[in-house]
Amino acid sequence: MHYENYQAMKNPTFLLLALLSFMGAKAQKGDIIFTDFYPDLTLTQGINTNSPVMLDIDYDGTNDIEFSLYQEHWWEVPMYKALNGWELCRVNDSTSLTTVTNWYSVYYPGPLISYFGMRKEVGTDCYYGWFYTYDGLTKSTKRAHTLFIDCMAYCSIPNYPLYVGQTSLTDEINENEAIAFSSVYPNPSSCLITVIGESLKQAEVFNTIGQRVATATGDGVTLQIDIAKLPAGVYFVNITDEEGRKCVRKVVKE
Repeated sequence: MHYENYQAMKNPTFLLLALLSFMGAKAQKGDIIFTDFYPDLTLTQGINTNSPVMLDIDYDGTNDIEFSLYQEHWWEVPMYKALNGWELCRVNDSTSLTTVTNWYSVYYPGPLISYFGMRKEVGTDCYYGWFYTYDGLTKSTKRAHTLFIDCMAYCSIPNYPLYVGQTSLTDEINENEAIAFSSVYPNPSSCLITVIGESLKQAEVFNTIGQRVATATGDGVTLQIDIAKLPAGVYFVNITDEEGRKCVRKVVKE
């Protein structure tokens, strides 16, 4: 994934409006914005050690967290630094972030599969988000000495009791299943994208102002959508399976 393109093409004014238009679950003024990086963003020892990955978790145009590799004796370890008023902590899957009491500005996670929570205080309110990373040492099929940044989510509703792994406001959806139930590749793409999942029913592509610009239907494990004629930029793929589960994946059209 060309992270520079992802960062440059996003539109912070309209991203939330687009997601609200096709997730629209509750009457609260806000939603959960979930981003699944495919392929995962990476930092690898000796390759891009001095090139940190910066992410804007709330899509306000300012980076909120910096991922880097820190030199410690003869090896490098991951270092996470919260920015722009955010704090972070290591948490378990399904932890409610409103119950966490220890928050930090910098964290050294070590070579472990890790969920992290994020919190930002704005006046008397708190906003929450989470992200998921893992180290190559924990996966036999992945490269050692590499940090993988898999996905993240942010809730724009102040003081909402967001839990780690939650990707939407829809109560009946199993949020942990929703993370893994589909993916889109290649991303970025210049022409054809493929949705992969189980018992897929429909995939709709929306632009950043909420207009549906492409649709694919079927039943099976893959759906293909031609986006060759769409202008370059950021789009959202709203995916539904036969059980009615929904999730949104972001894709960049080159």
